[in-house]
Amino acid sequence: MNFFSDKIRNSLALFSCGPEKYSSFLDRIGEICGGKIAHNAAAVDKKEVRLEGNSVVLPTEALENIDELKKCGYVGAVLPEIYGGKSLPKLFDAAAIEMISRADASLMTLVSLSEAGNLICLYGTEEQKERILPGIASGRLSCAMALTEAGAGSDLQSVETAAAEENGRWYLTGGKHFVTNGAADIMLVLARSEAGVSGGRGLSLFIREKGSDENCRIVSVAEKHGICGSPTCNIRFEKAECGLLGRRRFGLVKYTMELLLSARLSVAAQALGITEAALSEAEKYAGHRVQFGKRIGEIPQVARMIEEMRESAGMVRLLVYFTAAKYDEMQALLAAPQTPETAEKAREVRSVVEFLVPLAKFLAAETAEKVTRDALQIHGGTGCLRGVPVERLVRDARITSIYEGTSQIQISAVVQKAANGALGHLAELLFAGLEGSETSEKIMQRVKLLTSLAAAMIENGKIESCEKELALSAALLSAAALFAAYGPEDFSRGNFFSRLIAKTDFFLSLAGTSGLL
Repeated sequence: MNFFSDKIRNSLALFSCGPEKYSSFLDRIGEICGGKIAHNAAAVDKKEVRLEGNSVVLPTEALENIDELKKCGYVGAVLPEIYGGKSLPKLFDAAAIEMISRADASLMTLVSLSEAGNLICLYGTEEQKERILPGIASGRLSCAMALTEAGAGSDLQSVETAAAEENGRWYLTGGKHFVTNGAADIMLVLARSEAGVSGGRGLSLFIREKGSDENCRIVSVAEKHGICGSPTCNIRFEKAECGLLGRRRFGLVKYTMELLLSARLSVAAQALGITEAALSEAEKYAGHRVQFGKRIGEIPQVARMIEEMRESAGMVRLLVYFTAAKYDEMQALLAAPQTPETAEKAREVRSVVEFLVPLAKFLAAETAEKVTRDALQIHGGTGCLRGVPVERLVRDARITSIYEGTSQIQISAVVQKAANGALGHLAELLFAGLEGSETSEKIMQRVKLLTSLAAAMIENGKIESCEKELALSAALLSAAALFAAYGPEDFSRGNFFSRLIAKTDFFLSLAGTSGLL
């Protein structure tokens, strides 16, 4: 089975002028994902990973999967061609991540972190780039981000790992927690470089290369609820040699924030892949399981569940791919010769991306959790058995609302930006040329109400009472606007559009009844 489906092809065509450039490449990834990787997923989940000495041992099947993606050129493809990559845009990378995650969500964390190499490409010295990037692009060097600590999870300003400079060299001392792919060859480490400077301004980002010395130790590998084929490590640095990336003090406020913008979009694509896998399993099971003399997929309640799952997957795909396309537009503007007009356009696009990324991650994670639960429900008791794919998918989906920024952080960002007009700006951008249409007017009316509500609740200190519901309504209106701009002409007359509007109206009516609007 090839996971490079018509759904993905058609979505890519909406947002790219030349999707055929990467079509054969994605087709090959789709073949590998639908074949070997999907076949190996259950074995990888069952065997998990283990620590031997200071090395992480992956299941044989996981190593086979990584090798297949290296051979086809995916690992490191996001890096520029000058270093051996494919300059793969984020839009097409999102499609690849969706397919990989549909096959095995844990594998995505092992092969997609090469995007950390892009940060080295942007801010590293020429010597760092020439020495490191060709190895990442070829798949010879793996990557990881060491940000989190036991006392600094979402609150990265509290990082305590210290970086000290001696005789022109930098050394790390401290511990890192929950490091995904912690045995990687290249690790980007957030550490406090400015003694006595608290908060984010005292933090810098460092490149730790495996084998630089013996002073980096993997303390443990976590046994986890989900994505069991991905090694999550606790690491200890004892005056471990490293190299400064970019400028001092910019580690969190600039470099890590840029890295997380891309990483959060990758997690949204991962969640989409899990959603698609759960939908496929539900459709298969409902198509052959017979109860009461008919296939359960013919029972109205089950049929409705599957229809909603399809709609949700399509909605998330449209949002994730559009966000990825705007991310690519932002990167192209930043790389272009800087004029006042280019700089202003880059700022405008970046403001859209900074609204869309938390929106996409939040909605994709929420959808993955709901769709996997519904898929398990359709399976009944069978879905609770180890070895049944939906049981694994339920476990794998759970992390998507936690790592690379919890859903609560994404919700807060969405609401704050919506209150400041980001939702309205997005709708205006999408409806350029469609002004005055019945559909655009219907959506814009609700966008204005939701924007006013968010601003008023923040000002009155009442936002905590319905912050998640407000963010979800912003996501649904964004999806409705996207479908209106890019979907079929009769979309506004369909049931899905009516349901999106009805869900938003229900929240707005409750807000009005409660005196919040």
